[in-house]
Formats: sequence, structure tokens, C-alpha cells
Amino acid sequence: MLPEIANKVSNVLDKPVPDITPVVTQIMNIVYLDSKVEYEKENGEGTTHAEIYVTNYTPKNKNMILLCRIPEAMVHGVSPQPMKIEGGFIHWNLKDLEPNRKVTISFDLLGLDKGDFEECELFYSKARGEIVGADQA
Repeated sequence: MLPEIANKVSNVLDKPVPDITPVVTQIMNIVYLDSKVEYEKENGEGTTHAEIYVTNYTPKNKNMILLCRIPEAMVHGVSPQPMKIEGGFIHWNLKDLEPNRKVTISFDLLGLDKGDFEECELFYSKARGEIVGADQA
């Protein structure tokens, strides 16, 4: 709701959209996870590209282990470097997530058909506070 208000006020006043992240941080006090998955097929090869967005809407640095469940496929281009990829999960050790900052995690899954991986199923551990968008592992 706040981003919509900021956009509307910006349009009415003909000014740039202000950065409302500090205000959101004070109100929400959470770490928010969201993701996007896209499939494309080139030269007969299917590639599923996933991005996970981790935003720290708290006033303190945060640490957590983040896991994403993946189907059996060739994993390619994982960024940042994961702790490990095993048992159907990619594991990241996210350290010192700064307040009011968004981190983007990305990876590709090769050899899947369209619809084999449509959304990121996220889990976390070793995190304190409210985490929205993932289940506790």
C-alpha cells in the first residue's frame, strides 16, 4: 500500500518517487522473500531461470540459512555461491544482510520441461525475527 501511495503522490506532485524503504522498515520489521521463475526454450533446450529477492526490512543486520527446493535437473549459474547443492535443495548462508537492502539470488535449471519448476519453495533456518515468504526448515 505504501509504494502505491508514494507513486500516486509522486505523479500528482510531478516529483520523483521517494525512497520509502526506511519507513517500511520501521513499520514492518521483517525479512521479506519473494521470487520469480521464467522458462525459455532455445534450440530445443529448456532453461528455467529463477531469482529470489531477500529484503531486510529491519533496523539490524540479519543472518540466515536459505534453502530452495529444486527438482532433479542440472543446476547452473548459481549466484551467490551456495554452501551446497544436495538432497533436492540449494543452500545459501546469507550473512550480514544490511538493513533496508535487497539481495538477489539467481540460478538456472537446465533440461526441464515447461511447468516442471514454476515457483521457488523456500525454507530458512538460523534466523531470528519475522521471516515472510519462506517456511522454517
